[in-house]
Amino acid sequence: MRAGALRNQVQFVKYKQEPDGAGGTTPEKEVVYSTRASVKALKQVRTLQANQTTLKAAYELTIRWRPDIVIVQEWDVLLKDKPHSITSIVLNEQAPKEWAINIVSQ
Repeated sequence: MRAGALRNQVQFVKYKQEPDGAGGTTPEKEVVYSTRASVKALKQVRTLQANQTTLKAAYELTIRWRPDIVIVQEWDVLLKDKPHSITSIVLNEQAPKEWAINIVSQ
């Protein structure tokens, strides 16, 4: 993959519960990994929600593989500061190694 193709900044985030001081908890975002990625739009996903059809944007991210990072499907991806859910993760074993990650908007 050429370096010029990695144009978009993405962040992999997970949420944890932090005590709020009043006996409850509040969700807090923790950025696990931040990198640059190539983003390709996929077909939109159609869902039914409260008797209303909505279209969710779907993308394929391609990022360089690093041995010190393990990407988990339970994390979210922030693309242009908007949260997306990871639907699949594939490691391309051919040289150069890279991750292909499919995401949909939340």
